[in-house]
Amino acid sequence: MVKLVFLCRRRPDLTHERYVELLLGGHVPLALRHHPALRRYVVNIVEDTRGPAPPLDSIGELWFDTLADYRERLYDSPAGAASGNCVVPGTALLAYGSALGAACCGRFWA
Repeated sequence: MVKLVFLCRRRPDLTHERYVELLLGGHVPLALRHHPALRRYVVNIVEDTRGPAPPLDSIGELWFDTLADYRERLYDSPAGAASGNCVVPGTALLAYGSALGAACCGRFWA
């Protein structure tokens, strides 16, 4: 399994509450509809941070069977890919802010 982790921050003109509303009510349903190779999707809403942590609003986890599934089969169709285009207002997560992502292969002990 491959997990992609995204650290997400809202646009300066959005409140945290509005960002969460747009994320859960707009972006999540689109992602579930257009990412057929997605095996698990976790959205962690950041309520508080400790110490010198950067200001974040959410942390997303997208799970795929293989890295190839993410790279080659992310979207269900060209229309699905277009729905995630950050220049389409109000549809993609990046329309609400910015994200930094990393691909991880987890090792589990407990």
